[in-house]
Amino acid sequence: MLRRGFGACGRAELLDRAGRYFHGRAAHSQAAELLRDALAIREKALGPEHPDTAKSLNDLADLLRDQGDFAGARPLHERALAIREKALGPEHPATATSLNNLAILLKAQGDFKGARPLYERALAIREKALGPEHAATATSLNNLANLLRDQGDLAGARPLHERALAIREKALGPEHSDTATSLNNLAVLLKAQGDFAGARPLSSGR
Repeated sequence: MLRRGFGACGRAELLDRAGRYFHGRAAHSQAAELLRDALAIREKALGPEHPDTAKSLNDLADLLRDQGDFAGARPLHERALAIREKALGPEHPATATSLNNLAILLKAQGDFKGARPLYERALAIREKALGPEHAATATSLNNLANLLRDQGDLAGARPLHERALAIREKALGPEHSDTATSLNNLAVLLKAQGDFAGARPLSSGR
């Protein structure tokens, strides 16, 4: 039996968790229904500018983006970012998350110019708020490096990929999937630079 006071906010949290669970298993229709319900409850119970409402907006936007509905996802990410900047501050880690997620969407839409300052700002926030060797900082380094690579700035991308790899090896361990991602991304970059000898041991897991 649910404890007294669990109420609407507790129900929204359960719906949100379930929605993210189904999203992670590519059960998109089930996830969408749960996440929309969680958002509706939070908007009604907490208000349209509450950080938990922003969390629901972000989770639903991530799902829509993964479904290829960029037009549907963008206003949700933009609204989540605006809420977090106002409610939590411009240098909060959750604000960095919204900046990063909106940048991912813009990059997917081919708007590299719009994505870059968002990635850069997210990286600066995470370095300051979480530290230069945090796993989330490595994620921002990796994302910015991938953008630079796709823009053709291989020289600018390389030190970012190398730093992301070093952080992940230390913070997460050499066998973690994110470490493997960094190894692969650095290998792709080295191959693009013509350094096949350097790329080969990375792509084979060293």
